[in-house]
Amino acid sequence: MTISLRRRALAACTASVLSLGLGACAINVGGQGDSSAGSTDQATEAAQAAEASQTDEAEASPEDQASAEPAEQTPSAKASTDQEGRERASAEATSSSGGKGPKPAADRPGASATITDDDWLSVLDGVDRTVRANSAMTMSKDYDYVRIEGDVQTLTISGTSARVVVDYVDTLVIEGDYAEVYVYDVKRVVMRGTSAEVVWAGETPTVEDFGDYNETRLQGTED
Repeated sequence: MTISLRRRALAACTASVLSLGLGACAINVGGQGDSSAGSTDQATEAAQAAEASQTDEAEASPEDQASAEPAEQTPSAKASTDQEGRERASAEATSSSGGKGPKPAADRPGASATITDDDWLSVLDGVDRTVRANSAMTMSKDYDYVRIEGDVQTLTISGTSARVVVDYVDTLVIEGDYAEVYVYDVKRVVMRGTSAEVVWAGETPTVEDFGDYNETRLQGTED
């Protein structure tokens, strides 16, 4: 009887121990399962983040390429470039005419001539003022040293001892005495004064001399 009770008590105790052991095992397995699931979720999130990063880089790539391309010139930069081109062309034209004188033209050979006449160069370097040409101009001031830039249809010089350098004159009229006129190209010269001189660089013009002791010649051909 006593032995039977002891056996029953031992069996109950063993069953209890086994139950506790199984319970502990179940807890451990559940913990491992949760940890594995957590690790899986973290890996999934990392993969999704890497994919999103690659997508962002692919979308940003065209913008980076566009920023690497040279920027289009602004209107002010284009205007500056055009202005530099015009200045270079003007400088080349001046150089081709010996550094002095108007821009060459096909019908004005004097414009491209190199001025070597000493009197011409002396007057050109000593002018008091430079003016723009008008279609009709009259110079009545005595001892007036003037450089006229441009085309004049009719230029009349009535002052005494005037010194003039001019680009182009269609008709030059000299009424004053001791005038000196240096013209790159002129078509017609009318002289009514005394001791005047007209020098040209282009073709020989039509000369009408009604005065005394006047002189006309091509530049560089003085005696």
